Amino acid sequence: MKADQAKTEMRELWDKSFNGKWDGEIKAPAIAKAKELYPHLDDDEKRFAYHALGRKGVALKGEKPSSAPAVFVGDWTEDEYKGYDCGVRWNGWASPWFPLEVVKELVKEQERLAKDCAECPILRLDGETLINEYDGETERINPTLVKTTDGEKMLYDCGFGWTWEVKLEDEE
Repeated sequence: MKADQAKTEMRELWDKSFNGKWDGEIKAPAIAKAKELYPHLDDDEKRFAYHALGRKGVALKGEKPSSAPAVFVGDWTEDEYKGYDCGVRWNGWASPWFPLEVVKELVKEQERLAKDCAECPILRLDGETLINEYDGETERINPTLVKTTDGEKMLYDCGFGWTWEVKLEDEE
């Protein structure tokens, strides 16, 4: 019974990593890819769980998943920001990583919003350090070398506990 439940849970994780699409067109290539990526694992169920957890930002066996390019939106703005998604979520919300040029755009947007909002977070750059001031707290964020699907990039962790979402390709 416990083994069947564990397999079901692993399958659910795998299914979610494909947005619920688990048909013949995806299943066979996915299994083949999992075998290629994780030859050290001895069965498909372990590979499925390993892949699904890796997509959620869980590092297994000391490996870190690569961050993929993504477009992020927040519920406080209509602007879109291009960055990288490593799959980590905070209370279900995305935690984007942005390059310096995008951080500069975000700082400008927050400066504009703060003019009309006394409770809005204030972002500013001090050299290459991003300063996030909110509710009497100050957070200093330095760029970090992050492994991405585009190679290694210097990026800023800009989750901030904000309500970010990854914009899907089919969303207008």
